[in-house]
This record gives sequence, C-alpha cells and structure tokens, in this order.
Amino acid sequence: MLPRGLLLFVVSLTFLQFFLPVFFFLSPSHLLSLLLPAPC
Repeated sequence: MLPRGLLLFVVSLTFLQFFLPVFFFLSPSHLLSLLLPAPC
C-alpha cells in the first residue's frame, strides 16, 4: 500500500491534469471574473 503522502500527491496530480483544462475551456471568462475584480 502506498504512503498517504504519495497517494495524495498522485490524486492531486490527476485532479489538476483532468479538471483544470476542463475549467479553463468551459468557462475562461468565469474564471477570470473569479480571479480578477469585475470592471463596473
């Protein structure tokens, strides 16, 4: 069985690899509005 730290590392890597592109491609403007203050 893998150590908990290594397992967390692998899970976080797969999460970033699969979900970050999905978020960026589906709603880039939504992400930008979350990261940056929206202009009034």
